[in-house]
Amino acid sequence: MLRLRLFLLLLCIWGLVPQLRAQLRLHATPLELPPALPTPTHEAHFGSWYSWGIPAGLVIGGSVLLNRLDWFTLNKEIRERWRYREYRARYVDDVLQFVPMAGAVALDMSQLVRKREWLPLVESASSIALMVGLVHSIKAMGIELRPDHSTWNSFPSGHTATAFVGAELLRQRLGAEYWYLSVLGYVAATGTAYLRIYHNRHWLGDTLAGAGIGILSAWIGRGVTRKVLGER
Repeated sequence: MLRLRLFLLLLCIWGLVPQLRAQLRLHATPLELPPALPTPTHEAHFGSWYSWGIPAGLVIGGSVLLNRLDWFTLNKEIRERWRYREYRARYVDDVLQFVPMAGAVALDMSQLVRKREWLPLVESASSIALMVGLVHSIKAMGIELRPDHSTWNSFPSGHTATAFVGAELLRQRLGAEYWYLSVLGYVAATGTAYLRIYHNRHWLGDTLAGAGIGILSAWIGRGVTRKVLGER
């Protein structure tokens, strides 16, 4: 009887060996060196709360701050606190807005050259085109007068939208491993938004809406491109 029990026990252990080996292979950490340069990735997805909730909240928040609605005075208060006292760094935001986008497109080009993957570049182009279309369509409505009283195309901020679509594309490409570079992209985008207020070209609500449109365009452009052309 004891021999039978030992035989059954050994048989069970033998049957579990393949599963144990599979588990060990699954959890084993490969001894690979990290890549020398950031490798674009498409797995930097935080879920619908991020891709839709945050940009939608920014657009709504910027819309309710419109001076024409006269619900809040925050736009005017921020303008008086942040706008220039001496006219400095006049053209910095004109250049800074393109820095995150340049980083994202550079990574896309590296993928195209090294791996012949053209889908990331198409995603970026679709996102940027969508952002430009949305911004200029809304601007054409003449919703808000600029703080310097120059034109009625203040809402939303095109510079801010350009900076944030680039920052979000860069974050999608870099993923979690190079999060610090993604942070730099968003710092540049936030700096662009601040300078637009500092230079008396936009209200706070304009920059909030521009940021939301930029982030949203990056996610919609990515999703639509993959839907039409297929994921790789």
